[in-house]
Amino acid sequence: MNQALTYLLALGQCARTSLLQLLLQVMLKKQYNDSHCGTKGLLCGRDWYEIQAYRTMNQTLTYLLLDCVVLELSFHIYCCR
Repeated sequence: MNQALTYLLALGQCARTSLLQLLLQVMLKKQYNDSHCGTKGLLCGRDWYEIQAYRTMNQTLTYLLLDCVVLELSFHIYCCR
């Protein structure tokens, strides 16, 4: 029991660390884009972040729809035997 709790706590710590690292990377990317948008032709940080959010949302919806289609096909194959 003690080992399982230690493992779960370590897993939670890794997840928090990864989340903090990810948030830091996003913040730094936005700052980089803001400081170089005029000279290097980059999107400003807010526009870049918005595009990334839409891309993530579209990918999530696509995976969700594909999973629903696969589950429906599996159900029909199983039931129609």
